[in-house]
Amino acid sequence: NAQVARAKWKQRLYKVGESIARLSVARGSGDNHGTHTTDEAFRPSHGHRFSGLERSGFGEIFAATPYDAMGGTYNSTTTANGMREGASGVIVVGGGYTPAAYKGFILDIDYFLYQAERIRRGPRTLGMEWDLKLRYHIQDYFSMAFTAAYFKAGKALNPANARATKYAFEIAGRF
Repeated sequence: NAQVARAKWKQRLYKVGESIARLSVARGSGDNHGTHTTDEAFRPSHGHRFSGLERSGFGEIFAATPYDAMGGTYNSTTTANGMREGASGVIVVGGGYTPAAYKGFILDIDYFLYQAERIRRGPRTLGMEWDLKLRYHIQDYFSMAFTAAYFKAGKALNPANARATKYAFEIAGRF
């Protein structure tokens, strides 16, 4: 099974404008390691994992869904869920803040903490991630965004606590 809960608070601040705070929690059940013949992990066959060519999930780099985490682990695992052998299910806790726009520029700041829901032995922390996104919209037709993301792997994913950084510049138009 899996659960996702999101909350958002919009508040108009005096002389500044509208700011947004957000919180998200997601959990997907992992495999019970006591049953060797049955895999109880939540893995839907048609789950939402991609938005176009990009991963869609919690975080720019790790992009975790309640059932897998492929971002940053493409070459380090051969398991179906993208995590190390013995780890399954994902728990994500995230928080973010978007201050009021300044001259049309919008800044999003997000933090995510990832843990394995079940693990055979050892630590459960998969990692943590900071995401910064600076956006600019011209009406509803054109937008630009610059993204900077920093991911630090946890002991359950990489015992050496590997790190990854992502920078992206995106231009989008609607016609």
